[in-house]
Amino acid sequence: MIKEHKKQNIFLLCGLFFIALFVCMLSPLNPLSGNIPGTDSSVFLNVAQGMIHGKLPYVDFFDHKGLLVYVIDAAGLFLGGFTGVWLIELLFMFTGCFFAYKTALFFAGTIPAFLGTLFSFVALAPFFEGGNLTEEYVLPFIFISIYIFTKYFFTEIEPDTIQIGILGACFGVSLLLRPNMFAVWLAFCSVIFIHKLLLKEYAAVIRYTLFFIFGILLALLPAALYLKMTGSFNECVNQYIVFNGLYAASPARASATFTAFAKSVIKALNTSTIPFVIALFWLFKKNVDCRYRFYVGYGLSFVFSFLLIGLSRMNYLHYNMVLIPLFVPAIAFCTEKLLALFSLSKHKIYKLGVPVFVLCVFFNYQILLAMHICYENIKSDAETYFTSLGKFIDENSVSGDTVSVIGNQCSVYLFTKRESASKYIYQMPLAIISEKIKDEYIADIQKAKPYLIIFPLGRFDIHPLFEVIGDDYHEYYNSEQHIIYNRK
Repeated sequence: MIKEHKKQNIFLLCGLFFIALFVCMLSPLNPLSGNIPGTDSSVFLNVAQGMIHGKLPYVDFFDHKGLLVYVIDAAGLFLGGFTGVWLIELLFMFTGCFFAYKTALFFAGTIPAFLGTLFSFVALAPFFEGGNLTEEYVLPFIFISIYIFTKYFFTEIEPDTIQIGILGACFGVSLLLRPNMFAVWLAFCSVIFIHKLLLKEYAAVIRYTLFFIFGILLALLPAALYLKMTGSFNECVNQYIVFNGLYAASPARASATFTAFAKSVIKALNTSTIPFVIALFWLFKKNVDCRYRFYVGYGLSFVFSFLLIGLSRMNYLHYNMVLIPLFVPAIAFCTEKLLALFSLSKHKIYKLGVPVFVLCVFFNYQILLAMHICYENIKSDAETYFTSLGKFIDENSVSGDTVSVIGNQCSVYLFTKRESASKYIYQMPLAIISEKIKDEYIADIQKAKPYLIIFPLGRFDIHPLFEVIGDDYHEYYNSEQHIIYNRK
């Protein structure tokens, strides 16, 4: 019996690993891919590569994401280049799958819980957008936290200090990646806090608060010490907090109006319609018990997530990746009900096969999209082209020469040995949002006089920055994807 149980656990872990592998094959960093990292991913990889060579984020590179994403990429590059980063993606995704399944078990039996986990991650495909993003790396920490919250509400067993500390640390990690992905903690902690206050359990409120804060500090202090010791703390604050405030409110970001905000909220809601409807269904049950308090927190998590996504006033699909952990309870619950419809059948194939077929039909868009992305990554020759482009840059310059890529195609730097002439390795849309940044970049180029300036074609309308080329440069190379200007 024990051996049979161990065998089932091994099969289960293999199944969860397969789910994680399925998602991570969407990444252009996977070993079979001939594609290149996405726009944001390339920025993070450049900063990480610089860190390995002794440079500092925020000081030697401008970017407005949290420190942790650069640390993760630096660890991956150190372990094994792009493949090393991909392996870290796989580890994070597997951790998310594991805790997603443990959460799903509160809403369904073993098989529907596994299927609910599988199709929740299938639903992630449209949001992945190349991976190696802050929204991807926060997933396991949201999954861990939802599991702890679910266990608390469904068992009424008071969480110990370690679990509370873990919740705080997970919240702290989210802040080290991006400052607006905390909806789950805000929702569930608010429900617990208010409930305890209504019960006048003030000692519990104090204990929860103190250990939650302790967990946050445990996550944030190492990062703060690193930033202080390297003299990059002030620049981090300016770029990660001050600039992000300007970035969110900028008219350049789809016009900073309530209409743009509402459109972003509605789009996020449209990507989560069925899970959100299930959340509302649970709320209307009106059974005032511990599980109902979970349903309140669960519903609020959706609402807060929609609002935080809406604050961006943009419709980037990868912003919705943080909603995937909230899909698991609803999809597991629906899968349980679907399997129950066929549970009386004597034929196992009919009993399980038909529900799985129905789920595949329902998620056909996501499945086909995932297959298409994997195929496009494998057949792509982008890496071959960029490798030859990087070789051309290296062969037509000497060690110590600097270069600059106009726009935001930072992937060019990843395939050359030449360094950027400015800390603004990308300038778009920064130069539109901040006139100061535009002026600083132009001043950097005028001072450093990079030997080569690379102009990606068809990326942005970037004529405001074209003036950096000036009379000191002439067209040297044109591949129909890039024009390279050489200093006279």
